[in-house]
Amino acid sequence: MKIAIEKKSVCRLGILAAVGSAAGFINGFLGAGGGILLLYMFHRLNPNKDSEGARDDFASVVAAVLPLCVVSAVSYSSRGSLDMNLFVRFVPGAIAGGIVGAYLTDKMDTKILKNIFALIIVIAGINMIF
Repeated sequence: MKIAIEKKSVCRLGILAAVGSAAGFINGFLGAGGGILLLYMFHRLNPNKDSEGARDDFASVVAAVLPLCVVSAVSYSSRGSLDMNLFVRFVPGAIAGGIVGAYLTDKMDTKILKNIFALIIVIAGINMIF
């Protein structure tokens, strides 16, 4: 039996694998940032461009970034590069903030959400430069 595979599907799968690898590399190399690349690609590939589709993009990125962050954290901690004192101080607030943020994402206009995201990225980039 021969299975027909469209050339376009293989190409798309290759692009997705490359983007996933790049996001993982960026996340591991810099400790963050893989989600930015994933959000861009999710938005480009999601055929649903309305506000519900944008919310889906943000939710999908959060789900995809979790394993990236776990792998990076395990890698860093295995080399002794994890400050447990800071970690235990930040985690409870991060969990609470994640719950509140996920709730607010469903309630906010996606244009405002995109602007907030862009502002945070710009501020983080400026802080990294200086």
